[in-house]
Amino acid sequence: MGIRTLIFSFFSSVVVAVFTAVVTVRLALRRFYAEKSWERKSVAYGAVLEALHHVRNHADTNLTFSMRGKELPPHGEQELTDKMRNAMAELRKQLDIGDFLLSESALLAMRELMSGLEASTATSNWQEHLELKLAAIDKCLDKMRRIARSDLRLATSNDQTWQWRDCLKGKYWMSADNVFTVANWVLVGALLVGVAATYAIVVSGKSRDEALKSELAAQNTRAAELARQTEILKLSVGEAEQRAAEAKLALEKFKAPRVLNQEQQSAVSAAVKPFAGTIFDAGIGPKGDPEPLYLLRSIHAALVRAGWKPVDWTGGGETYLEPPMPKVGLTMVTDVIIDVHPDKWTKFGDAANALASALAAAGIAVIADSQPTSVNTDAIHVRIGRKQ
Repeated sequence: MGIRTLIFSFFSSVVVAVFTAVVTVRLALRRFYAEKSWERKSVAYGAVLEALHHVRNHADTNLTFSMRGKELPPHGEQELTDKMRNAMAELRKQLDIGDFLLSESALLAMRELMSGLEASTATSNWQEHLELKLAAIDKCLDKMRRIARSDLRLATSNDQTWQWRDCLKGKYWMSADNVFTVANWVLVGALLVGVAATYAIVVSGKSRDEALKSELAAQNTRAAELARQTEILKLSVGEAEQRAAEAKLALEKFKAPRVLNQEQQSAVSAAVKPFAGTIFDAGIGPKGDPEPLYLLRSIHAALVRAGWKPVDWTGGGETYLEPPMPKVGLTMVTDVIIDVHPDKWTKFGDAANALASALAAAGIAVIADSQPTSVNTDAIHVRIGRKQ
């Protein structure tokens, strides 16, 4: 057996044993660490998305109740507030942790959200504040969903090339028998290393498989919970869209001009006809807004048909001339007020209440009022302002 054959056998045994052990262990560890990293990122992104949902739900619910002119029940408001505060604490915690788990683009989106929430407090209008807050949250939610989907796709690890260099140089002074003996012992050592490496691979593989099974079960549980939270978020988005549609309809109704159709005018005339001969004047405001004038024309027609007597505005100040009506005064009120001075309430109170009830039945926001500051003249004052 030649020296070259012995050297080749020696190095081939060592290379196979060491290469197999190193590559296998490194690949197993790389996969294990990658799975742990994905799991932690998934939990972090899920926590951020859930926190954004609670902050958005708080603003959206308050905006809906505000636009309807209602107040949240105390227990509901407290529950929403607690969840919102916990959600903000979670977002701040993730920002403090930084890019340990979340990507830089995700942290940038969260910082933009915090800036948007801070900017929404600059307005003194509650509804405008909530709308600005919702816009900032929706923008962040859209970004975070896209960033999370991108970030949770783990990139394939780069291939690694192991380079080996020959380490035998120079001249050989040993005899062939000596070289053969040394080569045999080295070959035995290489085989023992290979056996030990194989055993280590088997043992570590079993441990790794058990750990992976345990982690897989836990990950499946977390994935199911995340799916459940996603469904809840989808339902919340659907409910928000429905509330937005309802709010849009309410806004369109609010913008529509108030007017009594012929059927409603007839109903108002019938309701106040028992008080025929009642004297009334009218005032509208603010100046330049035509919508209160439209409503006054239909109310005036109904009252005249019922036998009421219109007169020029008796409250003083600037007046309008809107034929065939008498002069109309300038007044600053909201909705409709059937106004009677307390000194004249005994005379006109029943008629004022009857007119207010008839207009309310027609869907007009109205009250019959009697204050010491009212115009103290011998007439009912029909005062019409903008819708509130």
